[in-house]
Amino acid sequence: MHRTTEEYFAVSLREGESLVSLDGQHWTRFSLTIALLLVLFLLPFFFLWPLFKLGTFGVATFFSIVVVAIILLFREYYKWRYTVLIATSQRVIVIEKRAFFSKRMVEIPLSFISSVEEETKGFWQTILRYGTVIVRAKDRSESIHFRHVGHPRDLCAELRNLRDELQTTKAAATGEWWWDRFISLSTEEQRQLLEMVHRYLNEDEWRELFRPQAKNKE
Repeated sequence: MHRTTEEYFAVSLREGESLVSLDGQHWTRFSLTIALLLVLFLLPFFFLWPLFKLGTFGVATFFSIVVVAIILLFREYYKWRYTVLIATSQRVIVIEKRAFFSKRMVEIPLSFISSVEEETKGFWQTILRYGTVIVRAKDRSESIHFRHVGHPRDLCAELRNLRDELQTTKAAATGEWWWDRFISLSTEEQRQLLEMVHRYLNEDEWRELFRPQAKNKE
């Protein structure tokens, strides 16, 4: 689900940063809650006459239930509408609306992304093609779990492409493509690479590789 940035003034793009995509949650995220609230909204209409026969108390009860149901319906729709994952040319941002005046925002720079994973569980998620996108940051404990997103595989591919394009651009500018590639590896991948290098070196060469270089004295 793609929307315009005008709806989200809380997120300001930095200089040189551009919006790539903006995705919301799948409609199933709030469908059950909305169905229950619609039942709550319609219920007093089935008892309209008995409630009105109770006089002021019955009328107050009727309108109280209707008003509360409308407020809760709007609240759930607002939370669903404004919970989004924003991908830019520099970072990934998730805004989670928890109430009318409460939200949580998490962002990870593209250069800090170690992995992007998709998770689809159960029959309905498979059939309706929605699931969870997990963005993990390297050397940092925080990660993004964006649940109930449609077409998670496509979104994961898009985020990986953004990360790889940024790394390629930086590598071309600095000429140190090998370092950018190395730091983009996970801890396990780095360990495996070093073990491979170790096999081609004798013990003295291996120790020399990690020995601090002496500074030249003037």
